[in-house]
Amino acid sequence: MSGGWKKSNRRNELPPDWEAIKARVFERDGHRCVWVMEKTGRRCTATWDLECDHIDDNRDHRMTNLRTLCSFHHGIRTAQQGIEASRRRRAEGLRQPEGRPDLR
Repeated sequence: MSGGWKKSNRRNELPPDWEAIKARVFERDGHRCVWVMEKTGRRCTATWDLECDHIDDNRDHRMTNLRTLCSFHHGIRTAQQGIEASRRRRAEGLRQPEGRPDLR
């Protein structure tokens, strides 16, 4: 389980049959990470530590919006999504929440 799940309530937002959905995604993807390496154009060979990734909307649990990623590439994708969200907030003029004053 990735560190982000520990403090997240996302698991509560998943459908009751999430484990079955995830199993179907893994089966469809051949129990292998589907990440394509940018430099080589080859697919990741990882068949261990697999996670089910929402491609777009995290509330859309249809097979077309889900894919299998290894935890390493899932972490990269999650970081990319965080950066994109931060850029959107800045572009919209929304302020980032300030950190705790006692930690500055």
